[in-house]
Amino acid sequence: MTIGGLQLRELEWDTRFFGQKMGRIMIDPAPEPADFSENAWRRIFEVASRQKYEFLLCEAEATQAQIIQTLSTMGGSLADVLLTLSYNLEKDLMQQRLDSPAVPASEADLPGIIAIAGDSFRQSRFFRDRRFDPGKAGQLYPEWVRNAFQTTEDFYVIKQQEAVAAFISLQKQEELLSIRLLAVEPDCRGMGLGEKLVDWAIDYAAANRLRRITVGTQVSNYPALRLYEKMGFRVERALYRFHFWLASPSQLGMGGLG
Repeated sequence: MTIGGLQLRELEWDTRFFGQKMGRIMIDPAPEPADFSENAWRRIFEVASRQKYEFLLCEAEATQAQIIQTLSTMGGSLADVLLTLSYNLEKDLMQQRLDSPAVPASEADLPGIIAIAGDSFRQSRFFRDRRFDPGKAGQLYPEWVRNAFQTTEDFYVIKQQEAVAAFISLQKQEELLSIRLLAVEPDCRGMGLGEKLVDWAIDYAAANRLRRITVGTQVSNYPALRLYEKMGFRVERALYRFHFWLASPSQLGMGGLG
């Protein structure tokens, strides 16, 4: 469904996981800001309500000030600001370090990875938005790990006394490497394991002749930001993410969604 440069899509994985119909409003980058009229926003929300959506996610670039203002005025709750940081390997392709303690994760490591995931990522928008059940939010990243381990991502771990102390998941696409998840067991934090894993990601990219690494983290996640900036990553994008909870059609409209 597309209305005035706005497209409504169901978030199928989220719908299955949370047990309520969840969707996303996609903003067409081509139209001018004037094309995103209040009427278009009202209409897309009305369609979503008729289709029984209970939750909508809408994202806007930091440069789209008018759209950000409209989303706020329409009753959206700013859940977080997602920063994308990048690292350019052009000068580092031949500087590969081979002494990292990180090793490929095995099936036997999966329970340890899942346990760390369950204790981490508390800065995510699912915890910040109190409309989400915190118990269910706490299960989200462990479930993500279970699925990703078997399908789309490569996991590496650092162990201490045979137990998983930290992990990183990576995804390759052409000349780009994405750091998808990185977490350290609570009792092992402050030991530099996160830095060693980012070092490993740089080595991994160099070994695979990749040119660039990206990672996303919340603007409020100061430890992660300090780590990545220390390692040479630089912010290249900021994405404002708004949550809308749809109670009933009568509540749609200016200031009536929250």
